[in-house]
Amino acid sequence: MDTLVRQRGSVKARLTRFEDYLCGIKTKIETNNGVLENCDAIQIRKRLLTIQPLLDTFDQLQLQIENASEDPESESEHITEFEKKYYETISDAENILEKLSSHDNLPAKPSSVVSCHEVLVPGPVAVPSDVVSINGGSQSSSSTGHKGFVKLPTINLPNFNGNPEEWLNFRDLFINLIHENEALTDVHKLHYLRASLTGKAAETIKSLAISSANYQIAWDSVNDRFNNSRILVHNHIKALFNTEVITKESSAKLRQLIDSVKKNIRALNSLVNEEDQRNAFLIYLINSKLDPTTTREFENKNDSDKFPSYEELISFMEKKASLLETIDQRNQRSHTERLTAKTFVSTAISCPLCKGFHSLNSCERFKQFGLKERSEKAKELKVCYNCLAKGHFTGKCRSRFNCQRCKSRHHTLLHQVESVASVSSVEAEQATVNLSAFGSNQTTVLLSTALVRILDSDGNSHPARVLLDSGSMSNFISESLCKRLQLSRFPVDLQIRGINSAATSIDSRCNVEIISSNSQFQMKSSCLVIPHITGNIPEAKVDITGWDLPANIHLADKKFNMPGKIDILLGASCFWEIVCVGQRSLGPGKPILQKTRFGWLVSGNLRKWISNEPAIFSNFDEIDIHPNVLKFGVNEHAKTLGLAWSFKEDNFLYSIKLPSNVKITKRSILSETSQIFDPLGFLSPCTIMAKILLQQLWLEKVSWDEFLSQGLHSKWLSFRSELVHLNDIKIPRHVVCNNPRRIELHGFADASTFAYGGCLYIRSTNEKNQVFTRLLCSKTRVAPLKTITIPRLELSAALILARLASQVMNAIQINFSKCVLWSDSTVTLGWLKTPPNLLKTFVANRVAEIQEFTEHATWKHVPTNSNPADLLSRGVPLEELANSSLWWSGPAWLSLPQESWPKPPVQAPVLPDLKGNAVSMLTVDLPMFPFANYSNLNKLERIVAYCLRFTENCRKRLGDRNVQPISFREIQTAQRRLSGDSQNHQWHRQACLLQIVPSPERPSVKFCESL
Repeated sequence: MDTLVRQRGSVKARLTRFEDYLCGIKTKIETNNGVLENCDAIQIRKRLLTIQPLLDTFDQLQLQIENASEDPESESEHITEFEKKYYETISDAENILEKLSSHDNLPAKPSSVVSCHEVLVPGPVAVPSDVVSINGGSQSSSSTGHKGFVKLPTINLPNFNGNPEEWLNFRDLFINLIHENEALTDVHKLHYLRASLTGKAAETIKSLAISSANYQIAWDSVNDRFNNSRILVHNHIKALFNTEVITKESSAKLRQLIDSVKKNIRALNSLVNEEDQRNAFLIYLINSKLDPTTTREFENKNDSDKFPSYEELISFMEKKASLLETIDQRNQRSHTERLTAKTFVSTAISCPLCKGFHSLNSCERFKQFGLKERSEKAKELKVCYNCLAKGHFTGKCRSRFNCQRCKSRHHTLLHQVESVASVSSVEAEQATVNLSAFGSNQTTVLLSTALVRILDSDGNSHPARVLLDSGSMSNFISESLCKRLQLSRFPVDLQIRGINSAATSIDSRCNVEIISSNSQFQMKSSCLVIPHITGNIPEAKVDITGWDLPANIHLADKKFNMPGKIDILLGASCFWEIVCVGQRSLGPGKPILQKTRFGWLVSGNLRKWISNEPAIFSNFDEIDIHPNVLKFGVNEHAKTLGLAWSFKEDNFLYSIKLPSNVKITKRSILSETSQIFDPLGFLSPCTIMAKILLQQLWLEKVSWDEFLSQGLHSKWLSFRSELVHLNDIKIPRHVVCNNPRRIELHGFADASTFAYGGCLYIRSTNEKNQVFTRLLCSKTRVAPLKTITIPRLELSAALILARLASQVMNAIQINFSKCVLWSDSTVTLGWLKTPPNLLKTFVANRVAEIQEFTEHATWKHVPTNSNPADLLSRGVPLEELANSSLWWSGPAWLSLPQESWPKPPVQAPVLPDLKGNAVSMLTVDLPMFPFANYSNLNKLERIVAYCLRFTENCRKRLGDRNVQPISFREIQTAQRRLSGDSQNHQWHRQACLLQIVPSPERPSVKFCESL
């Protein structure tokens, strides 16, 4: 890419030099009062000829740079800047020549411009003596001028770039102006021809030197190349059939259609007669229905200069059909392509995958997919394979960008890379085979890996994982790391071959500076850039228990036993520079420690491995299998984290062996209960019964070796007898369907007076919209010894479910499209919708924590009879649990569309444990009516009457208000109001007591009776 940038800079420099030259010419013209010497005019013309092809050269370089650039949009500014400068400079040069021509001071016209009066106007033309004619000779000033001469506008020769649609116009105009112009020599004609041709048309005569003998050769070469009437007719017919369809009534569209049809019909009439047109139309229609092989054979059979007839095509097809009928049809494959017409409307940039405001090629979620997943997702979303946009397919993509690696017509993110076979690692499908590498007479080994620091383009260090491989002749770096470090790339063209001559093409390399994480060692290396070096190494976590690694050494890779991707592979050119003297053995059947400049490497044979693919064992002879390697038959299983794994059926199994004659005590109950290893809570409805029984033993203060009471003894024997059904339970290891299109997480919570807990389910939908639900895990707890209310226990169950869901989403690398949590407690759901500051402390603390964990989840109500967590809270016998579809697959409606899910209750519950509201009261003594301010009682009564009327009018509509003079009734109301106010003020205490204590039937004071 650096070479292309330098070449682009050279093109810009040439244009700048020509611009500076024109500035000097302008200065010279101003100095000489508008007069320019003949040699300067000729030089302008010659320079203009060399400058005109620069635009095509710049376009080619710019296209290559944009294809190789990681950010093509940033490079698009250069083409805009160059085009503006190019056209301004060309315009200045032609303007100078035009001004000189108007002053009769121009020797001749530019090579690509021919004056009408020089070519088309017959008769001699008066030319000054110092003007050089177009054929190179000087004309005398005594030449006879043509009477009535009018200077006509200049005719510019058209440029032809090889487009067949432009050939006829170019050919006719060039023949009339140049080819048949007897005033021009063959040298001038060839000069004009070369100046008129651009692009692939110019390549046709590029090798011919300018001479009289080469003009006819050049003109014949151009005609042979582009004057193909069959191709021209085919293109015009194709243009007729591909004319844009008018979908909405429009005069402009209709006029455009008329012009297009007329143009192509006129061109067809000028090329062939009516009979050939008929044959051409029929052949075009029939060929569009044929397969490419048949079409190619028919074209090879016919002469390219002769138009084939409809009868000839039908005869050829009949012969081909007879030939194919004699061939065995079993070897034939159908090549029929199904074309579907679709209409797409785009209103804004929107990612079709995550619906974000960005394109699909910028979607981080899409980039995280593997190559196969990206390809399948592109098919599912029905996007263009080249630009990853919707609305069209690859065949009609208008993007000029191609794959940056192979230059093919697909996006770089969908580039298929042929993997290099490696002796060290063979990738297998993890869903069916759990094995890193295998082969005849070969043991499984732990490969040498190291953690180092890599410097980027700015000198900053970044961590990287290195694989040391002395069997590799080259060094490799992953493309993702190269991009992250922004390292400069250098183009190469190499073929890397591995096992069985498997080849991979390499097109770039980069220089890498590596720094050891455990020492001051540094090294520089040249690495080939490839998309992926290998899979995770090791493929599965290696158990290093019992290896006794020395404590006084520094490991090159402290996580050598954990699966991880490889960023760099260092081959033999660097391997022996890194290895130091020093080696330690960990013992028989264990890896070797090798000292290097990066630290101590851990590498060597692994003693045990397992696989669920029986065919793998056929690769090993009995004598080659290590005695300590585990052997498994078809129906056998192995313990994995305390569970049994059936390789054949890919199921988890449980097995338990209980002693027959044992003393039933608290100690024996705890011992036998602990034998049930259930880290994911598959058996929680069963094991919770044992936990409840143990809690009862603690409540009754039974000692460890004391015999149980009759009731507790019977409960334990009943539970113990159910454990025999544990061997019948088979739990599928897969919880997600194949090719999931949508994955949801659903959780259920419930509580009782004995226990509470929650369980999680995976709801996955495949491409056929089939829904699968599977139990993922569960968590239970016995109710606390201190008695608390059922709503608070339900809230505690919701808290356990929220914590469990948060841990699962952080641990599992799955982008859940939805997380829904269910509870059958309306009080709990009401609390979760209430701000914690309005709740009491116990409830507020738990509600706040639940709201924090389930910020992006939705809480909904579930009926008790369809709540699988109800089995957790009350306990279920093992035999019933084994056959419970509610427990293993969740409620039946969970597999149905969302419209069939339970509806929330209509009536809102009364929420307990709300904080009480403290109310502050203040008693204010209102002042007595100011009677002392008025000396006239009648006036006071009228004032109060008007005030009372005002308050009444304020409550009425505008048309219903009273505006009449004060009435007698209003005066009486005012009197009663004044009397009442006076009495309340004088006997306020007595009035308050009368409001609290009812008055006696007969008042004790005669005056009160009158009140």
